[in-house]
Amino acid sequence: MQNRRQFLTSAAALSASTVWDSTAMSTTTRNDDTPVVLRAAEVHRKLEPGVDQPSRLFLYNGDSPGPTIRGRRGEQIRVLFENDLGVPSTIHWHGIRLENQMDGVPGLTQSPVLPGESHLYEFTVPDAGTYWYHAHFNSLEQVARGLYGPLIVDGDADHLDGMKEVVIVLDDWWVGKNGRFIDGFTDWTQGKPGGRIGNIVTVNGAPPGTRLGVPTGQAVRLRLINSANAREFFLDFQQLNASVVAVDGQPLPRPVQPQSPLRLGPAQRIDVSFVQGGDDEVNLIEASGTLGAQSVLATLISERGSVAPIKLLPLKSNNLAEPDRSKAVEIPFIMTGGSIAEIEGVFHQGERRNSIALSHAQQIWAFNGVADLPEAPLFRVERGTSVRLLMENRTGWSHAMHVHGHHFKVIGTADELSPDMWRDTIMIDRNQNLEIAFVADNPGRWLFHCHMLQHAVSGMRTWFEVT
Repeated sequence: MQNRRQFLTSAAALSASTVWDSTAMSTTTRNDDTPVVLRAAEVHRKLEPGVDQPSRLFLYNGDSPGPTIRGRRGEQIRVLFENDLGVPSTIHWHGIRLENQMDGVPGLTQSPVLPGESHLYEFTVPDAGTYWYHAHFNSLEQVARGLYGPLIVDGDADHLDGMKEVVIVLDDWWVGKNGRFIDGFTDWTQGKPGGRIGNIVTVNGAPPGTRLGVPTGQAVRLRLINSANAREFFLDFQQLNASVVAVDGQPLPRPVQPQSPLRLGPAQRIDVSFVQGGDDEVNLIEASGTLGAQSVLATLISERGSVAPIKLLPLKSNNLAEPDRSKAVEIPFIMTGGSIAEIEGVFHQGERRNSIALSHAQQIWAFNGVADLPEAPLFRVERGTSVRLLMENRTGWSHAMHVHGHHFKVIGTADELSPDMWRDTIMIDRNQNLEIAFVADNPGRWLFHCHMLQHAVSGMRTWFEVT
């Protein structure tokens, strides 16, 4: 495996002229009898060629991304997590509407898995789509050091079967002039309010410019996952003439060809499909100024061979309950903070605190005037209740808000892809008001937080309960 992929698994980076094998990431399929084993361990590896000292990474099964776990809608996935780190950890199954006790949130759904211990995760996957898993104990550090991987759930047979499928996990890494990974996670001001954004981007652990061979005329399905702590990617699919078929694992009502770069926020996913044409090379571009305009993330190379084109139809939708907005419980949700000056007098751990106390507690963000996980839930409703969250971002920064255990619809905003699509993570821009609605039909205590992980650890976490 090492001679064909990630520079995180070897001392030297993969050459940009290397043709990347789309099967490079190891895949582990569901097995009813024997669980998939995910072993988290500390690994010391060089992040760049010519670096004298290795970086301290946390990896699942020795790689980042970890192995692709694959299952089928309606069936059970069993994963034995072995913690060989020197610190506690858990695993969260992002986007899966699973049983609450399997959600992997320490202190809310389970106890942390201590060093040297193991934990068996068993859950049914109700929805086909593109998901991912990642550490959820001190996730700001553990995800940044490499603890994540893809989780793909196959559905019923459809017209996309037989396509060349490519799973792409995007991430960034913050390294110093010496090429070593920058630590400093105890410094809550690191990265400032925008969050921890790295200066090296990877595509499945390889550097940008990786090349993928695709036969001419071959239908391709790209499953893209943003595993970065805070970076947003703006992906340009126009050269591919690609159509978006799913977002955050959920199929769109119809395939859509985007006419401008698409925003992929932290923890979000996009599935796109296209037929490779006769051009020798076509680029997948990140049109983001943070990497430089028109930065090429991967190049698709036409190879010999021809496949009959297919008609791109909508994917079969998952069984999600439609919220009834006329009968929904309305929950005001006001986001504040970003600096100590803007968070004076909010509650933390049950007490109203001044800016000095909040600074010492490393809390600079708040939801409804409360920083970090409150003792009481944001709301408590009976199972089957429709909920409308009226979100108001009064901060000067964007946030990637993620609801655990549910998918929601964004209400009343224009979107190029579809006005009627499901998400589990939504970007809300500074000074923006946004409404999301969903049916609270999954019992348990569920986390609701910003997936810009530095924001979460410094105040942007709350929870709700479905009885």
